[in-house]
Amino acid sequence: PVKLVIFDLDETLTLTTFMSEEGTYDEDHRDFTAMVNFESPWVEGSRIEKLKSMLQEIRGGEHGPRRGMAVLTRNNHREGVQAVVNLLNVAGLDECFDAIWTLPWRKGLPNGAYLEAGEWIFFDPPVDKVSDHKAYVIKDIAARPKEWFPQLAGHKSSADSEFSGELTKLSPASIVLVDDQQ
Repeated sequence: PVKLVIFDLDETLTLTTFMSEEGTYDEDHRDFTAMVNFESPWVEGSRIEKLKSMLQEIRGGEHGPRRGMAVLTRNNHREGVQAVVNLLNVAGLDECFDAIWTLPWRKGLPNGAYLEAGEWIFFDPPVDKVSDHKAYVIKDIAARPKEWFPQLAGHKSSADSEFSGELTKLSPASIVLVDDQQ
């Protein structure tokens, strides 16, 4: 069974990606940034709301088995993974994910973030220890999930414990990558 679903950001979650130079968005620009990156003139209703609903359903909904959800994306923004978290946040999509990782590895800049108790914590996943290709990253996530999901060490409730247990038993076949690139 699928235990982890990983999404690309650019042209997968977003239709196109436009980030501010600073990688942050004040209240005056949040709605515009969400609209430009995530909404579509070809979809009736809100694409953001449809994305949220789809992501929650993939995650396991209210009654299904809880799956891990992550973003793995190529990102050369000067703020790195922080800019990705901030962009997802303007649409309220950041809360749908357990972790966000960026490629390529960049020295001196966190290449990962994980969500714990509603807060994003920045860290360095072992991006520098694998070849710069998503297939190698997926293989490494399956082999060493606690290095990619630091929150696995600190689960708090029995539901979290069950979910954490599943993520520690990954294989490449239990991970799905959703990406617009082959």
